[in-house]
Parts: sequence; structure tokens; C-alpha cells
Amino acid sequence: MPQVPPISSVYHSVQQCISRLLVSDCSTQVNLAVITHFPGDALALLLKLLPTAMGKQSHNNQPLSNQQHNKRVHISIYSLTSDNLQLSESLQQLDVTNINGCQRIETSDYKLTIDVHQQLEPQPELTNYLKLQANTEQAFDLVIACADTLFNDNWDHYFNPANFWQLGRLSRDEAQVALLGKNELGNNELEKNELGKNELGKSGLGKSGLGKSGLGKEKFGTNELSNSDITTQIAHLASICRSTGFQLVNTLTDDTQTTSASRLNRQFELEQRQVLRSQQSNQFAYNPLPKAITYSANTSRAIAIIGGGLASAFLALSLAKRGISSTIYCKDEAIAQGASGNKQGAIYPLLTPDNGPLSQFFQQAYLYSCQQIKHLVSNGHNISHEFCGVIHTGYDDKSISRLQKIIDGQAWPEQIAQAVSAEKASEIAGVELDKSGFYYPLGGWVCPYELAEAAIREAQKHAEVDLVLNTEISTIEKPNTATESWLLTSASTSESYLHDHIVIATGAKLTQFSQSSEVALTPFRGQVSHVASKGELSKLSSVICANGYLTPANNGKHCVGASYIKNPENCKFSITEQLQNQEKMRQSYPSCNWTKDIDTSDNQARVGVRMVSRDHFPVMGCAADFEEIKSRYQAQMQLKQWQQTPEYWRNTPAPLLNGLYLLGGFGSRGISTAPLVAETLAANLTGETAPLNLTTQTLLNPNRMWMRKLLKGKAI
Repeated sequence: MPQVPPISSVYHSVQQCISRLLVSDCSTQVNLAVITHFPGDALALLLKLLPTAMGKQSHNNQPLSNQQHNKRVHISIYSLTSDNLQLSESLQQLDVTNINGCQRIETSDYKLTIDVHQQLEPQPELTNYLKLQANTEQAFDLVIACADTLFNDNWDHYFNPANFWQLGRLSRDEAQVALLGKNELGNNELEKNELGKNELGKSGLGKSGLGKSGLGKEKFGTNELSNSDITTQIAHLASICRSTGFQLVNTLTDDTQTTSASRLNRQFELEQRQVLRSQQSNQFAYNPLPKAITYSANTSRAIAIIGGGLASAFLALSLAKRGISSTIYCKDEAIAQGASGNKQGAIYPLLTPDNGPLSQFFQQAYLYSCQQIKHLVSNGHNISHEFCGVIHTGYDDKSISRLQKIIDGQAWPEQIAQAVSAEKASEIAGVELDKSGFYYPLGGWVCPYELAEAAIREAQKHAEVDLVLNTEISTIEKPNTATESWLLTSASTSESYLHDHIVIATGAKLTQFSQSSEVALTPFRGQVSHVASKGELSKLSSVICANGYLTPANNGKHCVGASYIKNPENCKFSITEQLQNQEKMRQSYPSCNWTKDIDTSDNQARVGVRMVSRDHFPVMGCAADFEEIKSRYQAQMQLKQWQQTPEYWRNTPAPLLNGLYLLGGFGSRGISTAPLVAETLAANLTGETAPLNLTTQTLLNPNRMWMRKLLKGKAI
């Protein structure tokens, strides 16, 4: 058995490792991977360590530079917790919910990002989960193994070579492994580093109550391991680390830093990691992700965002918090004048009975949207909103049956959805409802255009964000194939603009450009009616979704709607749709008198167009070169039938229009999904770990409808 360092030495090394990473000038961000069976306990302990590590002085008492002090920290926590009851109080205070997959949490100053990865399947496997995490340039700097994973019933699930090979693929070559134990800090240190009294507390997490969680008394689980047991397990861990190219940190001296000699000794393992990276890239060749890009200091070279809605605003914010400048080109005199311009919009998830990829995506996105609204409000932005919950009921036999299948399909976490009787639904809504249904307790409503305005104002605090109004971009072209720059031309202003990277986020006009015209999206017109709050209707205290939706009053007005007209001819006000909106709640709850107070006769309404995909996923990612795909397809068709194989399309990188990206197709769910999808695109563009895995990003691929046919050997 190899020589094992003193247990206290291994435990206490985590804080010093983090401190070294924070004072390094090598990057602007520190990336930590954490594997644990109790994510709440592990996160809370790390949050106790970070204030000390992020202090004003380095580990050798030298003042930190501005770059070092402003470093962002990204923590990715991986847990195989399959029991919903194991979600700790610490995570609940951060509004973390038991969902399958990744939930991204940020502090309100955006310096700390936490991804909580949970697998809630009956037989979760960490290896398969890690395989779906994309290769990134911002790889892990340190892998932290928590002491709770040392117990025999957890060991095999976490500490096996397959897991560590995947962690190695996602890590820098110099990354090390450190062990985090419950005695990393003593009680006295914990008391000194209360979150509410330090910089992390000021950034938003302190307000959650973590500083009062009493970590000195918490344990990783309920069992104890003897020192000899721990020594044995650490020896096994050290062996796995060596075999996969890691070094287990085992001392408090500078000798823990990786040397050139040790790198040479690990050459085979590092080469194997590169093989794994290539294998993953080849596996998803048909859906290549955006490559991390280098940004010029020249403002004209900032990322161009075409469109002025919610997606554009949150993309600008996600880029800005990473220090990336952008220029937003908006065709209107103010932002959010399209589908994002409604007075109120509902926030709630789209669930399915099987809780498949679509349902899981909507849960991730909806929770992130709620968090972003809270951060913007806490940062001083005025956004009309209310997290009053959403009541969802059926309105006819078919919809009632469909909703019941969703309710019965899963043991949904209470924070996501709760089945409620008609009596309970009425109590929550403040008005009588004659049907049972589903209650989304974290949902509510928000003013979309105020949310978009706040996101842009917040973005302008962190980076240079230029808002160019009254400028409709009419064409996009590359004037010279030898250059990477794109030329944007506005017919309305006769101006032209050069940018190396462009994101088309034009909402209803996403397919107006030749480069995006083949994206499979369909426009749907929606008219939302504004009705005066009066009588029993004024008592409404939660959002209701049935045949359409109805919001509580904001400034004396409710929103009710919306119509859903495919391929509309215009966006003019429709008296027919106005009357239909008036009847929606009456048809949903025919025995309830309060619905008679819904009066749309004053003809106040707003009309917008939403772009919708057949599979209900938005569109995000690299713009495909559809002309090149057609050309390759025709060439394939000239081959003999037995040579025409889907493997060609699966194994050949899809042709792309370099520097051009698409963001849109949110349908009527932009409030609940646009912030996370924009965050994912920004993470890809900056080489960071994205909150959505490769499977989900493939489902968002703008090229997905074509590729599904080609991969099945069907004609396009």
C-alpha cells in the first residue's frame, strides 16, 4: 500500500489550494469540481472556506491585484443523491430544488457561480452523466472529493477509474485532487467567517441564511469512519488519481504544485485524456458547439446582437458578467416592443408525464429565470412582478385527462409542483375554482419589458453594452471570404457595421435572413387582452392557467389570453380574438361567478408574434450552412444506395457559418426559458462550462430538424 499522508494534512489542503488558484494570474476564473453525496453540506462548507481564500491578502501575505481580487469562481457539484428527502436545508435556503440535472445558482454580483448536478434516477451513474459534459477551455482547476464519499456504500459510485477519467477530460493537465472533510475548519474559524459579514455575504448568498446554518455542528451523513478506515480509503483514492493523471494533494507545502517532471511522468495519462476529448467531439460532430472566441478591445468588434427582446437582453447580461462587450441592434425606438412587450407574463414550467428531456429542460430554465429576476430586483432595478404561484387546471375532458397524467406520472418535488384539490386551488387563487389541478409554488408573473430593460441596465454595469435603436438590420454578409468579419447593413439608416461574431435574436423575424431562412420555426400570433380589475375578479391572488391564462392585477389591470393563430397575416387588433379571450376563463370555470367580471369590451390589448418549433424546444447555437448541407446531400444521393449511410452525417462535422449564431424560438415561454438559454450560449462563446449538457444542447441545435432526417436516412 502506498504511503499515505496524515489525515489532517489532506483535509486542510483544500483552502490552500483554492487560495493559490485565486492569486494566480493565469486566468480570470477559478473552476472547482466537487463530488459529494450530500451536496448541501459540501457547498455550505466550501462557502465557509471561500471568504478566507478570497481575502485581501494572498497566502504569502502579499496584496492581491485587481485582477486577482475580481476573479470569478465556478463550483460544479456532482451528486448521486437519488432520495428527494436528502436535500439539505443549506441548499433549500439557496432556492435549490430537487430536479434531475443541473441547477445553476449565481450570486447577485455574478462573481460566484454554482452548478448543482443531481441524478435522481433509481440507479444513477456518474460516469454517464459526466460524459455529457462538454469539453471546455475553462477546465477544472481543482477536483474536490468530499469525505462523505469515503463510506463503503458510496465509494464505488464515486471513486472508480471511469469517473476520474471523465473528470480528467474536463480538467486542466495541472489540476489536482483534494479531499474535503467536515473538520476543514474548526468551530472558531466558522464563527469568524460568517457569510453575512464578508464579501460573499454582500454578494447575495449571505442573505439566504447560510451564515446562520451552524456548520460547526453539521456532519456528512450519520456514520463515522475510523482513522484506519479513512487511511485505507485515501490510499485507494490516491491510486485512482495516479492511474488517471491526477495528483492527490497531500501536504501543505509548495511541493503540491505540479512540476514539469511530474507532468512528464503523467504523459501517457494526459494523452489518454486528449483521446477522450477527441472521442466526445467526434460523437457530437453533427452538433458542433461554438468555439471559445477571442475578443478585440475595439468596440466595433464587440459581439453583435440583432434584436431587442428578452433573449437579446439576457445574452448581453450573460456576456457582460464575463467582461464581454456587445452591441444590440434594435429596430424599434425602445427595446422589448415585440413579443417581449406584454404588460404581464406568467412564469411556470412545462412538465411531461415521463419527465423527459423537455420537462427537465423547462425546470432548469424556469428556476434560473426566477433567480435572475430576484437578483435584478436586489440590485436595485424596478421590475413589476409577483411570485404568487401558478394554478394550472384542465378546462375540458381532454385537457383534464392530460394534466392528470402529468400529476400521476412522477413524484414531483414540492417546490416544482403540487397536486391540489378544487378547494385548495380556490384558497390559493383567492377566487373560486371548480376543478382540482397542479400548483407551481415558485411561479408567478413578471412584466417582460421591464425585465428586459433591467437586464440591459445591469449588463451596462459590468461591460460596455451599446444599445443602437431605430436600426433594423436588413442583410448579413461576408464581404470578403478571406476575413472573419461579417457586414451588417441597415436599410432604415443606410449604415453598415462590421463584427466578427453575430447573434441573430430577432424573435418573430429570426428566419428573415438568408442564413437563417431554413430554420424550422413557425410564427404564431398572440393577442393578450387587458381588463379592468373589479368585483370578485379583484380578489385574484395567483396566476391561473387553463384555457389560456389570467394574471392578478397590476396597476388595476389583469392580462388574459392569449390567442394562438398560426402563420398570421398581420398584427392588427382583432375584435374576434378579444371576445374569445373574454370567454376563455368562463369556458374553463363555467360554474364560477367571478369570471363574469372579465370584461374586454374596452378593447385594450396587445398583439405579438411568437416563433414556435414542432418539438417545443427553443433554438440556440451555431448557424448551419444549409447550402453546403444541401450540396453534400446531393453528392451522397449520387452514391450507390448501400453507400448512403447515416453514419456519414453522424461522424462528419456539420458545416457552419463561422461567427454566426442563432437564439430564439421561445414560443410563449420566453420569460421562463430565454435567460438560461442565453446563459448557455454565452458560456459556450467564452469556453466555460454550460448549465445545459450536450444532449440538451443537441435538442436546441438550429439544425436539428434537418439532422434528424439525415441521421435516419430520410430525404430532406
